Amino acid sequence: MNDSNFNQMDAFTLFCYKNREMVMTQNPNLPVLEVNNKLNEMWMNLSDSERMQYTEAAASNNQQKKDQQQQYTYGHTNSQMNGIDLNLMHTPEWPTDPHKYLVWLGAQVLQQLPQFVQDNPDSDIANLVSKIRFNPSKPDNM
Repeated sequence: MNDSNFNQMDAFTLFCYKNREMVMTQNPNLPVLEVNNKLNEMWMNLSDSERMQYTEAAASNNQQKKDQQQQYTYGHTNSQMNGIDLNLMHTPEWPTDPHKYLVWLGAQVLQQLPQFVQDNPDSDIANLVSKIRFNPSKPDNM
């Protein structure tokens, strides 16, 4: 994978990041999977001009992140970085960085998936999950 594309954010991801809290506030008991469905529905109902705003904002954010990465890479030496107190760094309950947010979101989905399938055995998601073979044990070669 090309590192320059790894942290690229698309318009839909930015839309979800900016609207997720609103959807969750309006529907506090909605499971994460259903929140995702709601966000997807909202995205599909946006006009082309509204989608273009998110596309342009995502492109701008990606360029800004690329510029910051270049400044960071060329503006710091290893000796300067060794002075950082890692104890001051923490992960907030709700990640503020959109890329970390996607990882957090995936973890939330995985946590809620078993209960969702149990509560909704006839859902499309439950049918899909029933076809997947989960093996929680560690592989022998590890």
